[in-house]
This record gives sequence, C-alpha cells and structure tokens, in this order.
Amino acid sequence: MSSNIAVNLIGETLNKELREIENELDSDVVTIFASIYPDIEGAFSHMLDLKKKKRERLAIILQTDGGYSPTAEKLVRRMRRDYNDISFIIPNYAMSAGTILALSGDRIYMGIDSALGPIDPQINKKIGGENEWVPAVSYMNKFEELVEKSRNNSLSPAEYMMMEKQFNLPELERFKQSIEYTKDLLRLWLSQYKFKDWIDKKTGKPKSQIEKTKRAEEIADILNDQKVWHNHSRQIHRESLTNKVKLQIDNIEDNPRLKKAMDSYWKLFVDFLCLIKSNKFLNSTEYFL
Repeated sequence: MSSNIAVNLIGETLNKELREIENELDSDVVTIFASIYPDIEGAFSHMLDLKKKKRERLAIILQTDGGYSPTAEKLVRRMRRDYNDISFIIPNYAMSAGTILALSGDRIYMGIDSALGPIDPQINKKIGGENEWVPAVSYMNKFEELVEKSRNNSLSPAEYMMMEKQFNLPELERFKQSIEYTKDLLRLWLSQYKFKDWIDKKTGKPKSQIEKTKRAEEIADILNDQKVWHNHSRQIHRESLTNKVKLQIDNIEDNPRLKKAMDSYWKLFVDFLCLIKSNKFLNSTEYFL
C-alpha cells in the first residue's frame, strides 16, 4: 500500500471519528495540534471557511506547548466571528498561550490527566551573552524586591550592581505591559464567555458584571503567579484547576459516549502523527493538514 493511499485511508477514518464527536456535542469540531504561532493563523481561518453549513456551536480539540498570546487572540477573534458557543477539549495538555486560548471558551472538557499551564509571559532577554527566555513576572518581582531593599538601606553592593546591569526602565515597562496584556485577555474572555451563565447559588440570581470581572482577575492573577507554580512548564491538572484555581472544568468521563469517541479519535490521531513524524497538524472533517 502506497503512503498516499494509507494517508487517505487514515484521513477517512479520522473524519468518521470526528463526526462521532460532532454528533455527540452537536457542534462543529476542529483539532489544533500545534504551537500557537502566526504560521497557523491562515490555515485555521481556512479550515473554518471550509465549513459551509456551520452548526451553532464549535468544539476545538487542542494540544499545544504554547506560543504567542497575540496569535491566541487572533484565533479567538476568528472563531467568534462564526460561533457564539465554543468548547475546548484538552485530551493531554494546552500550555501557556494554549491555556489562554482555552480560557476563551464557554466550557473546557478535560480528562483526569489533562493539564493546562501557567500563563506568565516569557521574555527573550540576553543574559551572560546569550539569549534566554525569562519569566516577566519573576523578573518584575526581583526588581521590586531590590527596590524595597534600597528603600530600607539594606541593598548590598552586589545587588546594586545587579540593578545597574540587569534592569532598565523601558524594558521593565515592556515586561509590565506583557503581564497586563494576558490579564486583560482573561478579564474579557472569562467574564464574557465562561461566566456568561454564572448564577449565584444562594440567591438564584445571575452574577453581576463586576463580580464576573473580579473573579476573572483572580484567576488571571493566580495563573500568572510564579510563586504558586514555580515553573512556567508546570502542568496544572484538572484537580488543581478545580480546587486551587477555582475554575469550573467539565469532566469528559461524565459523558461516556463523548469519552469513547474522543479516545478512539485521539489514539488514531496520535498514531498518525507518529507515522508522518509531524509536530503540527490541523484537522476537521473538511481539512487535513
């Protein structure tokens, strides 16, 4: 069997499995298995354009190691042009900008071992003659710590030299704006979409916009807090998202038919990626790239 025939057969089977998920959720379904960088924006838009008879809802199966927040924002703007109700399904992990993207949804489906990640921005900075990715939040925290020591006249000569060599005001402002940018996205998306039907359990009345925005800010703060997670690459599993972040997650196993359809699709999808040795793939019933 030629490789092209094998790919076509797998594509047909993947489409069949995707239709099972679509029918179960009564949603259009697309898959993003890629870093969230500008090079997927055109392909993602084209993938949605190919769905001529769109349903009212969209579900996105997402696996990503992260990427650029501005790209996540562009993807959200594009999908919200066509759909008012969007779900994210996280079969494995969606880190960093992938977490930001997932938090734009009306709901998030996760398995017991699925994970999101911290969203603190990573800034490319030259350190010791080499460019390294550094967490903007920890950089700002260190600067504020040194400023406080300076106020208390407890700044050591070595720390003074560090302030002179490692920090400059325009760069610190850029770091601050990067942090505020991710928080702004979550304030907007969580309050507008995920919290849209939030009801106060005590009064039975809808939560106010002020309450929704305040809760969104709390979630943005904790997901940005490196003192909580210690490492930008740390996976935050469903239990921690529910208990520590206080974020409502839909357990995929609560819908056995959806779980069965997802397990079947995802196993074939991952096997296919191993076969073609690809780390980037977008998929829908009309799109296979």
